[in-house]
Amino acid sequence: MNKEAWTLSGLRPQNHPLRRLMAAAHYAFRIPALLNDTRQLETFPDSFWTTHLSWKRACPPTTLVGKSRANAIITNLLVPFMAATEQKPVDLKHLPPEASNQIIRQTAYALFGSDHTPKIYASALARQGLLQIFFDYVVPHRINDLVGILQGGFSGGLSLDGREGQE
Repeated sequence: MNKEAWTLSGLRPQNHPLRRLMAAAHYAFRIPALLNDTRQLETFPDSFWTTHLSWKRACPPTTLVGKSRANAIITNLLVPFMAATEQKPVDLKHLPPEASNQIIRQTAYALFGSDHTPKIYASALARQGLLQIFFDYVVPHRINDLVGILQGGFSGGLSLDGREGQE
């Protein structure tokens, strides 16, 4: 990949692609251990990348992946992997929640109105649900389908209770 393909302006130094690649390489050889102890997502041996933000810029010792990114890896990568491979029972009620973001807040606003309490999407499953709604209905401009479902039926598809809709 050539240098021009990288867009680094506006990027937080801690999120430099080289640091992310080093974290991914570290995890790639530890997947079985991560399935048994997810605390290892935030633990890295002392290395060049725990004391540097780029090839040239040194920093005080810092982790390559913080708590919120570790939670996202658990929810979006490790739990689906465990479910697909049936290596370990998955407890969806105790998933660590990802950090809230603009997509989650925007979708909640659209569904629940401006006076909703953020407590309704405090859990990891609620946040995943809002993200799923956003990518299933908002991104492909299918918001009218979602409105139809919320109003009690969806012609040609499933209703909220899982029964087939009336055509």
